Amino acid sequence: MLLKKRTVLSFPIAALVAALMTGPPTIAAVKATTESLARFSRHHHCHFTVEDAYSTGKGTYIGMPPSTVPRDIKTISELVKWLRAKLPACTIWRDKLDGRIIHVAYTKALKWKANPMNQRLTFRGTMSLPQVASRIIHKKFRQTGLYCEGYQRVGCFPDVQGIAIERTYRDTVMDFDVRGMTLRRFLSTGMVYNLKGRYPPPIVWRTDYFLKHGRFTGRVDIYVFAMPLRAAPSAAAKKQAGPSSK
Repeated sequence: MLLKKRTVLSFPIAALVAALMTGPPTIAAVKATTESLARFSRHHHCHFTVEDAYSTGKGTYIGMPPSTVPRDIKTISELVKWLRAKLPACTIWRDKLDGRIIHVAYTKALKWKANPMNQRLTFRGTMSLPQVASRIIHKKFRQTGLYCEGYQRVGCFPDVQGIAIERTYRDTVMDFDVRGMTLRRFLSTGMVYNLKGRYPPPIVWRTDYFLKHGRFTGRVDIYVFAMPLRAAPSAAAKKQAGPSSK
């Protein structure tokens, strides 16, 4: 069973998703010079993963990506350069296996030995993502929760949409054969996500690291916004060929 969602971050997460969905401010002068990160993502067929740090003492995030970007940014490379300047506490890079994925990660977290995102998974089986969350990830990393959020438009029967999203995650089962893959790699390219349609999710998944007095507490919350379709070839169980006929 999927872990019960922790509610402490429900408002910040909802605010981020709402900001990405609604686009740039309506003030004409601002609208003329900026566009939403979600719109840039759609136009350039790129998507993001975010690993942010949450300071429990200050109640603030450290590496929250901006919801709008300047319109004079025309390429993914230009966006990466701009984000690096905007988020000095983060390391930002394009994925080596899928250049459409832009990783935004709290730099210090990339060096933590206790960070589950840096550690490797090995497992086999036919499971949905909620089952992977409870049977594999939470058992291996006791302070890590993975929550299947989906990507829904704000203000349109959210309860009904939430039920449909939960059912889709639950009913989408995948054949996995994951061998020595980091959790970061598994979430990024270990599954094929549904990134088509009119409003694809700009952020595929998001990780929140909890800090207290500037130190990592061990608690990690992972939110998956994209909908998986199947295991990617690198993480899929290989089908056995039947006996050949002569």
